[in-house]
Amino acid sequence: MPLQFLSLTENSLTGEIPASVGNISSLSSLLLTQNYLQGSIPDTLIITSL
Repeated sequence: MPLQFLSLTENSLTGEIPASVGNISSLSSLLLTQNYLQGSIPDTLIITSL
């Protein structure tokens, strides 16, 4: 079963979002709220067309 939904909310994560997360082609939802992340959103996670 491919990973479609990933919630990492309230995990006290720090640092930057790794670009490799965007390589999960089946991922349609990623929740990272209430963490301590910094930096830019990796290009691999940016949707340019629907």
